Amino acid sequence: MNNNVDIKNLEKKVWISTFQDGFWDIYFGLIIMGLGLAPLGRFLGLPETIGVLMLVFSWDTVACLVFILGKRYISRPRIGFVKFGQIRKKRNKLLALFLGINVGLTLIIFIFTLLGMFQLSLPGYMVMLVIGLLFITTPFSPLAL
Repeated sequence: MNNNVDIKNLEKKVWISTFQDGFWDIYFGLIIMGLGLAPLGRFLGLPETIGVLMLVFSWDTVACLVFILGKRYISRPRIGFVKFGQIRKKRNKLLALFLGINVGLTLIIFIFTLLGMFQLSLPGYMVMLVIGLLFITTPFSPLAL
């Protein structure tokens, strides 16, 4: 029996398997779908900004709950829970820092938009496309590398 175990290779396989359950795909699909629900606020008779905020944030909350509860009650009992090594923890901290900066910039732009500092004269559907490009596609593209 061969007792030589390649820890780095094993850790890489386990890391990849944590993302193969499909919950990240479902989560991002629901988040992007929430952007498509934003114009429904007008049909419900809500003011445009409040309608967008209420619908998108409530939909995103549902997406987060699906992700967290799915991971906790479906994936973790079947796959198990692993504590990764120092290198993987360092990469996760850098990823969290990168995403934290992105969220901070997004919040700043959001607040400036609410205060009227950014006036975009785009049709409603284009605004959601620009938001998707700037705050979803652009930040997550480096993560795919």
